[in-house]
Amino acid sequence: WQRRTKKMPQNYDFFVMTLDHKEHNYLGKRVKFTGNFSGYLGSILLRNVSLQDEGIYTCILNIFPSGPYETELYLTVLVPPIVTVNVAVHPVAGDTDELLPTCTAANSKPAAEVSWNLGALRDSVEVQINRTVDSKGRYTVTSSLISKKSKDLKQENVHCLVSHPGLKEKLNYTLAIHYPPQVIYISQSGPTEFHCEADAYPKPTYFSWSR
Repeated sequence: WQRRTKKMPQNYDFFVMTLDHKEHNYLGKRVKFTGNFSGYLGSILLRNVSLQDEGIYTCILNIFPSGPYETELYLTVLVPPIVTVNVAVHPVAGDTDELLPTCTAANSKPAAEVSWNLGALRDSVEVQINRTVDSKGRYTVTSSLISKKSKDLKQENVHCLVSHPGLKEKLNYTLAIHYPPQVIYISQSGPTEFHCEADAYPKPTYFSWSR
């Protein structure tokens, strides 16, 4: 067997099996011979595949006296993405358009498709997609939701959908829009007992009374 890759663009022998079953294996335990000579099968098993293994592989079968026969195949290596959904900073309610969560499908080959299931929010948020590729040919795709940070979005559920030949994944995310106390309710339940309730997110952890 020969191969040529991006790292080594010239054909070179990496596995040779002779009639007396002697192996010349230049990839060590990563290559295992699974064929047989009686059936003219030269199959091999390549383990622990990485992007560096992608390239053109040539199988050469030497038959006496008719000569060598060879065929080529292209090995495409798929790398599934690492998928996350998060926010850099928890948004605070306001009138400006800003980033909400970002769904990231990182370091994959080929690039993953990233989309959102927004449900009731599909008309109130904008989707911004960005794609980058590194020197190894791995893609990172980010998809961010952008909207006015209304407190009405609090606790709304969205779903990030990632599709890749090696992976399909659905991640749930609950929007968390922070806002300070805006409406405070004070009620009296008895001659000496008062209740104070505040509409805020997250819930207040400290109350102070004055008179």
